[in-house]
Amino acid sequence: MGAGFVSEDAGFSYGAHQWFRTPSGYTTAVYWFPRTGTYAINGRGAIYWRWGQNTQVYGFPTHDERWEADGRVHLRLSSGAHFTWSEREGTRRLR
Repeated sequence: MGAGFVSEDAGFSYGAHQWFRTPSGYTTAVYWFPRTGTYAINGRGAIYWRWGQNTQVYGFPTHDERWEADGRVHLRLSSGAHFTWSEREGTRRLR
């Protein structure tokens, strides 16, 4: 995951987050929310940016952003929203 390069930000009324960067420049955003726990999201990924546009509507991650058997990256959120990403389809909201 790399070293933290931004101090933990617990200024949210709903949780906290911190950014990590590997020596190769890959960034991971780690979020903690009391209702759902701690999960990692690709900090430079398309799903992160789509989710970040409206976190209050989409809710909080319920698992780490991950590749699944269908060849897509998935992220499910506490509101029931479900985002996927693939090189061919880009970012899609399934629910």
